[in-house]
Amino acid sequence: MGNHFLVQRSKNVRLFAAQLASAGLFGAIWLLFGGYVQALAFALSALSVALGGWVQSLLAFSGGVQPAAVWFGRFVVALLLKWLVVFVLLMVFMKWLAKAPFAAIVGFGVSLLVIQLFNFFDAKVTRGR
Repeated sequence: MGNHFLVQRSKNVRLFAAQLASAGLFGAIWLLFGGYVQALAFALSALSVALGGWVQSLLAFSGGVQPAAVWFGRFVVALLLKWLVVFVLLMVFMKWLAKAPFAAIVGFGVSLLVIQLFNFFDAKVTRGR
């Protein structure tokens, strides 16, 4: 079970790297076609989702093996903390996000889409023997 937590934390680190890479790549593309302000809004909103997910994984998959109720409570707290971090960062970055709201919403959506694509392509189906 302890190995499972380590595997999940390493997967979340790879997901964080994938979200940062997509924010940088799509932000650079947006910079070419939309301008500096829109690229910054895109990258900052995508970055806020990535940082929130990273904070969630740090809290949810640390602490070792514990009873199910304790771990589930820690997971729920981690989930709430993730969205708190995301929305606090969005409020902190609002000075730049308000200038290009469409780019900020797209950055938010792309970062959430990266999570789904990462889970889809990382899923391994194994059968018991």
